[in-house]
Amino acid sequence: MLVLIDESGDCGFKFGKGSSDYFACVAVVFPDDFSMDACDRTIAVLRAKMKWRSEFHFSSSSDKIRRAFLESVCQDDFKYAGFIVDKRKLYGRMFLNPKEFYEFSVGIVCDQVKPLLHDAKIIIDKNGDRAFRQRLERRLKAK
Repeated sequence: MLVLIDESGDCGFKFGKGSSDYFACVAVVFPDDFSMDACDRTIAVLRAKMKWRSEFHFSSSSDKIRRAFLESVCQDDFKYAGFIVDKRKLYGRMFLNPKEFYEFSVGIVCDQVKPLLHDAKIIIDKNGDRAFRQRLERRLKAK
């Protein structure tokens, strides 16, 4: 089992000074490496067909591109869970620290896919320094 976790937006709260209003975190769960490779091939075919030259970013793509992407991958074998939040509506001490907010968000999506996890390898998009990633890994394993 393979779990890929990625985010869109940022964990900052400096609105009007570069921070995004929304933050999204998604976990995609593949039952095995073969399923992940098959989905990767599906995306590669779509990439060639659509003549994408750079990395695909769902959030900055047109509705037409998003629909083509979703219609292409919907036949592949995976499950997903997502967490999307309007950061302007958050309150509480935990949300004052961007790293704690990131850990909270990853924890939410991991809790949602927990019933699917059996001997899973979790890959999280690199975020923060080594110490932060190690602390996050320990917290996820403890859950």
